[in-house]
Amino acid sequence: MPAYEIVKFPESVKEIMNIPDSEWLAMGIALGYADMATRVNEYRAPRVPLDEMLKIKD
Repeated sequence: MPAYEIVKFPESVKEIMNIPDSEWLAMGIALGYADMATRVNEYRAPRVPLDEMLKIKD
């Protein structure tokens, strides 16, 4: 499924994948390389365990 479809038609994707309204669809795509000489790229966000935020549906 092209990533654009998730952004353009989230309600359709949620219906097809049986995702409840209490859950969100989210995606992120990083392109390029971080410029480590830039201070903003030094920040590291806290992370939750993967199994708490990711569900893979067949």
